[in-house]
Amino acid sequence: MRVSKKFVTLLALAASALVFSCSLSFLEPSGKDPKPGAGSVTDEPADSGGAESTTPWRDPAIVPGGWADVADLGANLAYGEWDGTVGVALDGTVAKMTVLAKADTAGWSGGTLAQVPPGTSSGSRFDFSAVKTVHFRIKSATLGPGDVKFILQDGSGNLINGVPLSSYGIASIVDWTDVDVDVSSYSSKAIKTAAAFFLGTGAGKSAEFTDIAFLDSEGKNAAIAAGVSWPVPEYSPKDSLSLVWSDEFDGASTTPDANTWGYDTVDVVGGGWGNGESQTYTDSRDNSWVDGGTLKIRALKDGTGAWTSGRLVSKNKMDFTYGYLEFRAKIAVGAGTWPALWMLPTDNEYGGWPASGEIDVMEHATSTTGLGNVYGTVHRQAGSGGAGASAGTKVISSAGTEFHSYAVYWTEDSLAWYYDDVKLGEYLRSGGTGWEWWPFDKDFHAIMNIAIGGNLGGAIDPDLASDVMEVDWVRLYR
Repeated sequence: MRVSKKFVTLLALAASALVFSCSLSFLEPSGKDPKPGAGSVTDEPADSGGAESTTPWRDPAIVPGGWADVADLGANLAYGEWDGTVGVALDGTVAKMTVLAKADTAGWSGGTLAQVPPGTSSGSRFDFSAVKTVHFRIKSATLGPGDVKFILQDGSGNLINGVPLSSYGIASIVDWTDVDVDVSSYSSKAIKTAAAFFLGTGAGKSAEFTDIAFLDSEGKNAAIAAGVSWPVPEYSPKDSLSLVWSDEFDGASTTPDANTWGYDTVDVVGGGWGNGESQTYTDSRDNSWVDGGTLKIRALKDGTGAWTSGRLVSKNKMDFTYGYLEFRAKIAVGAGTWPALWMLPTDNEYGGWPASGEIDVMEHATSTTGLGNVYGTVHRQAGSGGAGASAGTKVISSAGTEFHSYAVYWTEDSLAWYYDDVKLGEYLRSGGTGWEWWPFDKDFHAIMNIAIGGNLGGAIDPDLASDVMEVDWVRLYR
């Protein structure tokens, strides 16, 4: 790793001094069949695991077998989809799906509770050859059976295209209610989305789900994961590296460390930093400060409707070539905000942007790419010039309410992104030739900012007056 002289000094000072996971804990069944007849109602979820626990039902004689094994294999279990119109939270074995915004003109919002892992574009699918019934339990105090639609999808489209639960004979879902959906006619299909739902319009309305199972003709769990190509998550390499520098943002009501962070306040590109953005960046404590163990970067609208924000940079203070750079942050998610954790070259040795490169560790834009949809990107001259090469996207519904880690592992041969320590994607030096493809052999520096509006921030919520991104720490390993 090559570092600047100033960074060497920081190293000397330092020397002296999650997968976002929705996997559940499953207990083996006690031998009884917890699945009552379709449409039956009980006050609490059925005890399918014994010892006063509630777990998705599963036949231990079948391996792999249904829900538990799907989770173990890294499926995208329980997350909001369709442009972030729902959020999904887990409490034990209960998944709560909450409407955030409507997905279509009819006012429906969608989400997925059982989907194949990343890699669907390459053909990964559930094996439904033995599945006759999709079973689940549902409860809602704000939605009726006509307000919840079930979806089954293969690679081409919806096989069951949003059929309301009332069509399955369900009269009420006020209490825990068992639902059985006959899918026997789709046994020859390779299923992409095994249990998805549309919820009726109305922000804040929600439904709870548990005991999801994919049952064969005998009412036992079918091996839906058998024979499917399941990508294996790659976990962060940082445990094999050494921490060489960090800013933990300790302290109260203070400024960010001036030895590491400066401010971009002059729009040298012109016209909203080249993206039509609305904010003016400042070095004011109204827009950036350290307190309570985190750095706060705030976008703020004044009485005239003008926006200010913070853009902190480590340029000429902490510059480096190669390493594992990781941010832990809780991001701004208001409509029109565009928070980013990223890197630019310290010296444009191959020419102006994008010739000398750009590494976007994490970006998020509620209005244009969806709530909770975070992603990594790399920019270089090759290909379409400024058009980015995507490192992948991930839906983290709690990105605005909980801290998550976002990192890039930069070596001489590749750039690899890791969100909550699980690999998101990579960009390889071997994919092309020349500096046009790989300008990533010079010093870069870190940037943290919130932009407002523009071509990616999108439409700004007129009622939004401020929003904050909190950064718990920034760390560099090599």
